[in-house]
Amino acid sequence: MTNLLSQRLKADTNKYHVSLDQLPVLRGLMHEQPEPRAYEQVIQCFYHCFRAWQGVFAQAEREYSIPAFAKIELHLTALEAEVAQFNSPFEAACTPPLPQLTTLEDYLGYSYVLSGSHLGARVILKALQRSSLAANYRFDFYLSQSAWPLTVSTWPAWKAELDSLNDAGEIHPRVVIAAAIRCFKDLTHWFQHASSRSSVIHYI
Repeated sequence: MTNLLSQRLKADTNKYHVSLDQLPVLRGLMHEQPEPRAYEQVIQCFYHCFRAWQGVFAQAEREYSIPAFAKIELHLTALEAEVAQFNSPFEAACTPPLPQLTTLEDYLGYSYVLSGSHLGARVILKALQRSSLAANYRFDFYLSQSAWPLTVSTWPAWKAELDSLNDAGEIHPRVVIAAAIRCFKDLTHWFQHASSRSSVIHYI
């Protein structure tokens, strides 16, 4: 069994990560011809979720000494610019579940998930740019994520900094892992239920 926190995070969150990625509404982004309304629904879901989460993360950043490498970037400016172009109404069937951040470790768990999502954004962006949606959408959110310094080559350094905190005994690893799992669960719940009143295309 590995002692590296980053490896434990990957192993212990894997099934929750897969569950999120396999949601039909998100999997549809990788379809050869995604439906415009389905794409807009995904972006609107991210926007309303992250807008609700922004204040929670900002409060945690005031209360705890968040390491610079772990600061969460939600790309709300890009999301706002993109949502402003949409004509589809958004009526969520629920409100986003708010992160419960009572420790530095809680923040780090959410940071692991949200920071790591920058890597997947590059794959999604390439698929979208090859699709028919490229004629009408700029993909502001995925462009902003893809431009972030976190890449396949810099992600190991991010994980190494987290591992260093753990190795120095400055954090409780189980709390970080539990928070990362909660983050995946929160996002999965939100995307499953927020669109239940909308005519999102579900790909098979």
